[in-house]
Order: sequence, then C-alpha cells, then structure tokens
Amino acid sequence: MINGYSAPFADIFFLVDEPDPILIAIQCRLRKNLLNLKTIEDEHKRNANISHKMEEKARKLKNDSKIASREKKEELRKEAEKYTQLGNLLSKYRVITIFVTTQRFNEELECIPNDCILIHQEKFDTFFGPVFSSRTKFVMTRDSNPNLSTASQLTSRYKAISQDIGERIEQTRKRRIFRSHEEFCEEFKELADVNELRDDFIYYPYPPYIEPFEHSNKRTRV
Repeated sequence: MINGYSAPFADIFFLVDEPDPILIAIQCRLRKNLLNLKTIEDEHKRNANISHKMEEKARKLKNDSKIASREKKEELRKEAEKYTQLGNLLSKYRVITIFVTTQRFNEELECIPNDCILIHQEKFDTFFGPVFSSRTKFVMTRDSNPNLSTASQLTSRYKAISQDIGERIEQTRKRRIFRSHEEFCEEFKELADVNELRDDFIYYPYPPYIEPFEHSNKRTRV
C-alpha cells in the first residue's frame, strides 16, 4: 500500500504473514530532509504504536456516539468497531521500519534501534544493484554535478563555489567532460580540499555512465 503525501503512517507498507506476522513500514527521505538517529527513533516509535492509535480512535468514536444524534449514533458505533478490529489485527504484527535515504548517514549504525533497517547513500549499490542505484544517483545529483549543473545551480548548492568559479566550471565542461573527482581537482585546485565537494563529487556518477547535456548527441572519445 502506497500512502498519500504527509500520511501519519509510513510512505509504503505491507503485511507479511509467513513465517511470522510482520508489518513492514517504509520511510523515504530525500537528501534535503534530515535523517538522524533521533528521527529514526521517533518515526519507528510512531509506526510501532499503530495498533494503539487505532484503539484510541475507536474509543473517541464511541465517546462521540454517546452525544450524537440518533441517525449519527449508529454510524459512529460501526466505524468505531472497524477501528477496534483493525487495532486487534495490527497488535499481532511485529512492526519493522525500513528507512531509505539518498543521504549519507554519519552517526553510529550500531545505535539504530531494533526492528529498524537503514538503506543509505553508500549502500544503494548493495541493496538495489548498479542499474537502479545509478539512476538514483543521476536524479539526486543533477542539480550539483560538475558535468550536469549550471553555474547558478552550483553556486546555490555550495558556498565554496563562487559565481566566477561556477561559470569557469560550466565553460570547462563544455570543452571536455570531467571523468573523475581527481580530474576535476586538477582543473580547480582551489576546491580540492573542500570536504563537502569531495564527499559529494567522489560519489557522483561520471562518464561513461553520464554525459553533460551539451554533448548528449555526441559520442564520447575514450
């Protein structure tokens, strides 16, 4: 089941009955949305309490039915019964939360709570394979990749890249493709020691896996 935007329980969820009853809740976090240990703990705690939330909803509906009109009373009672049954069903399931993020995770993995699984940036290849992970990298980096981004995109993304440097990167890319982070640093030595750039640019896909937009119809020389 795929939930709607801002749904109170997970982005995607499904039930597994064999060999044990498990409710899988998948939470997706893009690069711009912070994901740390506290967020993981809070999100999983909320997911794990889903059966209690159903019971609370049922109690509220029952209380509302006591003061409702005769026509509304029966409707509220039936709805409360549905929530009661759902709460009883979900209470039998172990809730496991899977977090999928395009971010790096810089905290201790050993501190992640029980019944939580984290798939983060460095593990995309392991979990999803090279084809899916490379497509994800492309989408994730197209606003901040030296082979794909405009000068304005680079300057807005990185404090270390001034307008002048951003324009130089864009002009250089039109002449030739950066084939690695090392090659980029040879051309722009003033950026070689910027940690944020190094962490991102090492991870980004390079040719032959991508081509800049200016060369999309040309074959790349090897």
